[in-house]
Amino acid sequence: MACQDLHGKLEVCNTKLIDEVKREVNTTRHFDQIAQLLGAQKQNLIPNSLAPRLPKEPDGILLIKRKTDGNKVYDKNKILILCNVKGKNSGLRVRGMSKLYGGGVKIATAAEVESKLFKEHFRV
Repeated sequence: MACQDLHGKLEVCNTKLIDEVKREVNTTRHFDQIAQLLGAQKQNLIPNSLAPRLPKEPDGILLIKRKTDGNKVYDKNKILILCNVKGKNSGLRVRGMSKLYGGGVKIATAAEVESKLFKEHFRV
């Protein structure tokens, strides 16, 4: 008796599950439908603050290499340059520094104007 009741309840649950799946298939959106919706509403979904923007001014890059072969160690040259900049003109901002072959230093600044200021600073 218990097995027949269990079997009956299982059949009822299975038919309910099958009916629910059939309903969901009709109402569920497919990937291509969602992609079309996103494409149509793209401007509304991405807030302006998160949208990628191009910088107003391009980055400035300055390549510095010693004229003499006396010191080809990048770390020493980097420290000399940073100490020189901090000591004389703290208004110059460095975005990044990297190593060049032969002990040279590549300085990246936030704008081309700052790159030109660096160039004038080291020319003196």
